[in-house]
Amino acid sequence: MPGGTNFCNPEALTAFADRAEELSESLDGHISRVEGARVGREAFGRMPFIGSRIHTAYDEHVDGTEEGMEQARDALLGASGAAGTSAAEWLIAEQENIEAAANVGEPG
Repeated sequence: MPGGTNFCNPEALTAFADRAEELSESLDGHISRVEGARVGREAFGRMPFIGSRIHTAYDEHVDGTEEGMEQARDALLGASGAAGTSAAEWLIAEQENIEAAANVGEPG
């Protein structure tokens, strides 16, 4: 932005990255619990056709739940990585700018 200043809070980005990573790890446990709670076809009774149809719908629901949780976990990991990289790059650029400013006017 012309005439504006750039600002970054690397500490806040790092804190966000750490928390997003923690949440993604937490989702791994939830995904495992959803998979572990899955029940077999026999849990839906012995009525011809109906038990099978209900089980199929249930299985699709569980699969969708797992898939959604995996996508959320992957999004959190992506956000964590991007925030962490941004914070690190900002700190490097800031240090380079400080060093460059210190050398202004000195013979090369």
